[in-house]
Amino acid sequence: MRRSLKKRARSARCSSRAPARLAEAISKQISIPTIGIGAGAGCDGQVLVTHDLLGLFDRFMPKFVKKYANLHEVMKQAFAEYIDDVETKRFPAEEHTVEMSDEEWNEFLRIT
Repeated sequence: MRRSLKKRARSARCSSRAPARLAEAISKQISIPTIGIGAGAGCDGQVLVTHDLLGLFDRFMPKFVKKYANLHEVMKQAFAEYIDDVETKRFPAEEHTVEMSDEEWNEFLRIT
């Protein structure tokens, strides 16, 4: 089996949700790097989807995900504040608005 694994694996091997013992055994048998997605610490490297890592979802979280932040709640609050500011005309304020000089404005009026 070892020869068969080495023969098939050419550059890198990604183990997604493979049992940890199996992923580690394969990692030890082949010379190319193995990358794990829920396959345990026995792989040479790890992948964690950015959206999962940052906690952008609030409903579904696979067993192998570790949240390092809860940006879903932060984003939810930010969007709510933005919507409120737009609806109440607090945004955009003058400091968030691009203006043009009177000369440019007058030229625009002249040509239109």
